[in-house]
Amino acid sequence: MTVFLAITGFGNPLVLKGWFSSVIVQPESFIRSQFPQLQQRQLLPRQFSSYCGRLRFIDAAQLGKGKNSPLPLVVKQNITRVLTFPLRSIYVAPSCLSHIRNTNYPSSCYFNMSSKHLGPGSSCPPLQDGKIRIYSMRFCPYAQRALLVAIAKNVPHDVVNVNLKKKPEWIFELNPLGKVPTIQLNSKDVLYESLIVADFLDEAYPGRQLQAADPKQKALDRILVENFGKVPVHFYKLMFAGGNEEEVKTHIQGIRESLAPFEKELEKRGTTFFGGNDNPGMADYMIWPWIERLPVVKLYHPDLSDYENAKKENPRLENWRQAMKEDAAVKTFYLTPEQHQRFITSHFGNEVPDYDFLDE
Repeated sequence: MTVFLAITGFGNPLVLKGWFSSVIVQPESFIRSQFPQLQQRQLLPRQFSSYCGRLRFIDAAQLGKGKNSPLPLVVKQNITRVLTFPLRSIYVAPSCLSHIRNTNYPSSCYFNMSSKHLGPGSSCPPLQDGKIRIYSMRFCPYAQRALLVAIAKNVPHDVVNVNLKKKPEWIFELNPLGKVPTIQLNSKDVLYESLIVADFLDEAYPGRQLQAADPKQKALDRILVENFGKVPVHFYKLMFAGGNEEEVKTHIQGIRESLAPFEKELEKRGTTFFGGNDNPGMADYMIWPWIERLPVVKLYHPDLSDYENAKKENPRLENWRQAMKEDAAVKTFYLTPEQHQRFITSHFGNEVPDYDFLDE
């Protein structure tokens, strides 16, 4: 669900709490002219959370500026605390993603909002002028790699999510492997594979350079990313280990051993990020998607002390994790451990996982 807050006057504050798909603040005149189909709701504070359900992108600092805020104000910070601010009219659009894509919002706006994963019988949406297309799956860590780079580089793009269990026919016309991420530059040129796509986006577009300028350091960073590949193997085997305690311990130990070299590498580099002190670099973004998912281990195995021990054994890596959570690109695409857990759990005993629960 997308919630539009129209500034029509300032009175008693409204309280927002819970989880939404997205929140956008605009002048009422703009909303009425661009989205005449939206429904207007005058809600009391006690009614708001029960009506809207899910709030995922609220930025207290932005909203706190009130009528002095620049508009449009796209709200996109992942937090769960209750917020209060003085806006009266609320326009609710259960499904207005297609309209948002045609406006001049920042390119990162719409993929915060959930979009249905397209399957067999669907049509591939037409390309938009001036934007590349990223074919993704909202919970895919490999697709997340490409999106993190696109966001960090401010690459103009849109996103189409694909059902990877029951794939649409047209995805194979773009990528014979039928995998994500796949990026479409125009009607002819298509690239795929996460590391290839990430490198291309960094080299082809202006803005902050994510890869090291020094060829040797760039190569060492790539080796670092390749060595990280052991972590996802143990993570997914652990997720599907069920109640097999011996298997659980084996893969927890595998994760601990696989993370140890990264702790040492941060100590060796003496920096906050693998890419330096100021901002994450390519290596940071390429390994982050699985670090984001690691806390799910604790949700499945709450009594497992080995997970907490791994955090204590790697203080620099834990500081890196906390710093990464504050990065703008990471924040934009971040999902909570509980959301990742729900998606992983939806695999158990189901032919098709629940790709679209964020749209509920």
